[in-house]
Amino acid sequence: IYGDSAPSGVTFADEFADFAHPDKIMGFTFQAEVTVRLATARFVMRNGTGLLDIINNDRTGNDKITSLGKDTMIAFREGNEAGWESCGNNSRVTYDSRINNDRDKNLDNTYPDQIRFYAIDNVVYWYTVDRDTLKPTRGSVYLEYRISRYDQHPKLFDSYKKLADVSGMFDWDFSGVELCSYMFSGTAITNFELNRTYKKSGLMYVNRLFINCKNLTSVTMNIDTSEAGDGQNHTSDKDTWISAQTKEMFSGCTSLVSLNITGDLSNLYNVQKMFNGCNSLEASEFKRAFSTWQWHVHNMQNSNIFESYNFAKDLQNVVLVDANGNRFIRKDNTIVNAP
Repeated sequence: IYGDSAPSGVTFADEFADFAHPDKIMGFTFQAEVTVRLATARFVMRNGTGLLDIINNDRTGNDKITSLGKDTMIAFREGNEAGWESCGNNSRVTYDSRINNDRDKNLDNTYPDQIRFYAIDNVVYWYTVDRDTLKPTRGSVYLEYRISRYDQHPKLFDSYKKLADVSGMFDWDFSGVELCSYMFSGTAITNFELNRTYKKSGLMYVNRLFINCKNLTSVTMNIDTSEAGDGQNHTSDKDTWISAQTKEMFSGCTSLVSLNITGDLSNLYNVQKMFNGCNSLEASEFKRAFSTWQWHVHNMQNSNIFESYNFAKDLQNVVLVDANGNRFIRKDNTIVNAP
């Protein structure tokens, strides 16, 4: 681990050096452990408010991104200090989640870092910095959004019509998001990949996350609904059931062909029109994706998952086998236990 030389005070035993001689090595096994980067900063979404408006509002200092807007932004990527230093004051901003009074204040010390955003050639970049020193920390980001009503849509990139790349969110932690609706609606993204499992307790609405993303061809996510609410209780709003939902998640995604959604979906409460208008998603791809899901039909309030799905007819009399080997079949627009 020290390379070619040991630091001061560290020596290697002769026995080890002799054992490691090339003539005495009979084999070598390399074992790598993949770890998830620590989330050190937090980004708190606001009801109906886009990314640029949030970071320009919840900022420290006088810097503000005015060099581009939602109509010209084409990508969102992870950046670095060198990129920040190359920008002028109208192309960068330091974001501080503690400015948002709707945040969960109990998490202030868990995610203490600030986030620096900067814009170059219509691309917005981000990286985390220490709150006190403003030095890069190379952390990831915990995404937070809490609601009391189901119609409080975050709309983080809603109608950013030229936005085609959101790879900067690859390693973000979505476990603080109660409602995802319209986050990417109407954008030009072609694929979406999330490195971390999206899992949380209570509200877990993935409704309309990619609605009307007409260029979207591939989505890769692991979703775990096992700890979400079961739909037996509601918030202070009687129409907002504490549950996991994927209603209209891909509605209008006419180019979607690759569905790399995996995980425990057994606690879903509402899946209505999940694939509405997905005219390129063939039945064989749905069947393959379903084989990676854990599924259950016990508590679905509205299970019309195949409503307005063009290829549903090709699933008639087809046995769908989930990740646990349980067998299901299509019945009209729903999934039921196989006889």
